Amino acid sequence: MSGPIFVPIRDPADDQLVDQHFRGGANWFMLIKELRAAYDLSIYEAEEMALSHPGWRRWCNLRIKSDRACRMYAWRHLQAHGTASLVRQDGEQLTIG
Repeated sequence: MSGPIFVPIRDPADDQLVDQHFRGGANWFMLIKELRAAYDLSIYEAEEMALSHPGWRRWCNLRIKSDRACRMYAWRHLQAHGTASLVRQDGEQLTIG
């Protein structure tokens, strides 16, 4: 019988990995990939953790407004997750909640 699974305790607001990626100008998808590997998270959990960082939240809001592909990704996220979505809709406007 295997031992207990170790899950590291994390405080998303203070996570150094998220902040390092933000300050280093990292790619969003690489950040999500590394968070998933480091903490054994689902995609949704990794996105939630990344978006707890105010800089990444601002960056995503700007990208949703200025980049069609990001806006489409945000729409798909909203449709897939409904009320649990990290994206909020106000009329035609999409923002990170």
